[in-house]
Amino acid sequence: MNTGIDIDETNMVTTITNITQVFNETQKFPEMDSYFISKLFAEWTGLGGQTASVATPTVANVLNLFQTMMEEMDEDRVPQVGRILYVTPAVNRMLREAEAIGRSIELRNRTTSITTMITDIDNVRLEMVPSNLMRTLYNFDEGARPATGSRQINMLLGHNSCVAAPVKYVSSRLDVPSALSKDKWVYYERAYEDVFVLKHKAQGLRFNIT
Repeated sequence: MNTGIDIDETNMVTTITNITQVFNETQKFPEMDSYFISKLFAEWTGLGGQTASVATPTVANVLNLFQTMMEEMDEDRVPQVGRILYVTPAVNRMLREAEAIGRSIELRNRTTSITTMITDIDNVRLEMVPSNLMRTLYNFDEGARPATGSRQINMLLGHNSCVAAPVKYVSSRLDVPSALSKDKWVYYERAYEDVFVLKHKAQGLRFNIT
C-alpha cells in the first residue's frame, strides 16, 4: 500500500467535494432557481389564457391575494394537498404582520418566547425566496441577472404535479495543471437540468407580479 498515493487521492476527493459544494451554493443553485422560476412563468403565460395578478401586495390585502389564488385553484380542481407558496422576503414579512395571522406564544424555561415565523398557511407550505431569484426574465450570458423588461414575482402558488423537472448529473472532476490551463487547476462539471409546465395541468400555477 502506498500511503502517499492514498493521501493524495483522499485530498483530491475532498478538494472536489469542497469545490462542488461552494460552486453549487454560490453559483449553480441560485442560477438554477432563477432559470426555473422564469421558465415556469414564460411557459405558463405562453400557454394562453393564463394571466398573473398585478395587485401590489400589502399587509392589508396579502391574505386576500393568497385566498384568491387558492379559490381559483379550487375551481380548477387542483388538489389541495401538495400546494406550495413561494414568496419574497417582503411578502413573507407582510404575512407575519397580517392581522388575521395568529401569534404563537410558548413558555420555555420560564421565559416567554413569541414565535412570528410562518411555515404554512391553510396547510399550504410557505417557502421564502430571495427577491433577486424571483424575476420573470433573466439574462444568463454570465451568471444570472434580471433582463430588460423583467418584473418582480412577489408570490408563486404552485402544485408539484403541474411541472416536470428532469435532472441528470453526469460527473465532476478536477484536472491537474497543464500548459493548456496555464498551470491552473480546472474544475469541470457536467449536468443536465430543465423544467417544463405540463400543458394539461397549467392551472396548478398562480403568479403575483409587480
